[in-house]
Amino acid sequence: RALAADRRQEKESMAEFVAKKREMFLVQMALDTKREEIRKLEEKAQMKEEALKKSEQMLEEDAIRFDTFLKENDKKAHEAIKRAEAESQLKNQKVAEIKKKNQEIALVISETAKHREAL
Repeated sequence: RALAADRRQEKESMAEFVAKKREMFLVQMALDTKREEIRKLEEKAQMKEEALKKSEQMLEEDAIRFDTFLKENDKKAHEAIKRAEAESQLKNQKVAEIKKKNQEIALVISETAKHREAL
């Protein structure tokens, strides 16, 4: 009897041992799965962070290029205004010269006509 009881207890102990080992395996497997999920999430987060940094850098470069474009455009506009003002001033001078020459021509014609009448 004692031998049968020992064997039964040994079988129960063995079953408990196997159950515990199985439970430990399942817990370890769940832990490994969670660790892998965490690793993948961290990897994905790192990739998104790198993409965000790249986007920020591109945005900053675009802003610098746009600012440079605006400054160059402003400079060209000022130069165009100066050029237009200079051309306008030159045109006014030429118009004044033409008026003066026309007056001189009219005076010469008038004097020529007077001299012809006198002859």
